[in-house]
Amino acid sequence: MKKLIISLGLLFCFVASSYAQSLKIYYGGALAPDTLRIDITSIPSGEFGEYFLDFAADGATDSIPVTLTQETQILPDSTLLEWCGAGSCMTQDQVSNVFKVVSEPYEGAQFYLHLFPNDNHDPVCVRYILKKVDDPSDNASVVIIFENKVKVAPVSKIDVKLDVYPNPVATNLNVRYVFSKPQKDATIVIKNIVGSVVKEIPLTNELQGRLSINVGNFSDGIYFYSLLLNGKVSMTKKLIVKH
Repeated sequence: MKKLIISLGLLFCFVASSYAQSLKIYYGGALAPDTLRIDITSIPSGEFGEYFLDFAADGATDSIPVTLTQETQILPDSTLLEWCGAGSCMTQDQVSNVFKVVSEPYEGAQFYLHLFPNDNHDPVCVRYILKKVDDPSDNASVVIIFENKVKVAPVSKIDVKLDVYPNPVATNLNVRYVFSKPQKDATIVIKNIVGSVVKEIPLTNELQGRLSINVGNFSDGIYFYSLLLNGKVSMTKKLIVKH
């Protein structure tokens, strides 16, 4: 039933529309189509895909202040989408800080997206809307569908209760976990914003337990912690370290 709901949702995903506007959105060095489909099948378990967006304003003789808005249509359980740019990183629908574009796209990108798919690599549908601050009617948008072109076999469900606190954390991160079935291979993995593993902690108790993780030597910023069961990601969530 869940698969059917997601499939029907994609049929009614955002209807992209294009108008003669000065703002442009680029992906992969080329002008992005109204609807951009990205295959996420090859993202390894526990890893994320990284994607870059850039922007320009046709005919601009000076830098133009703009904002970018995210609108999510489909985001399955245990899937995390982070978008970063204009001095901040976000994991929910909102309007970005004001940033500036010029007549040509920059070398590199102004925004990047990190997608952590769930174990089944279920599809995600999201829209990004670029608007001029002083003239919101001048805008551009792109609908991005992250899709699984080769169906991944569903993972058998294990009920997990995982409490991680405080968040934000300064020094000691407390973890409490309960599994519905004994787990001989369970690990907490913490990664930084670029995906590098900064700490791995095996969970030695097969059913439930508590532990404290010292993050006092971590730099301030955004991290992600994942629970791996038998080498597969059960969940991924954001962690903020702030001393």
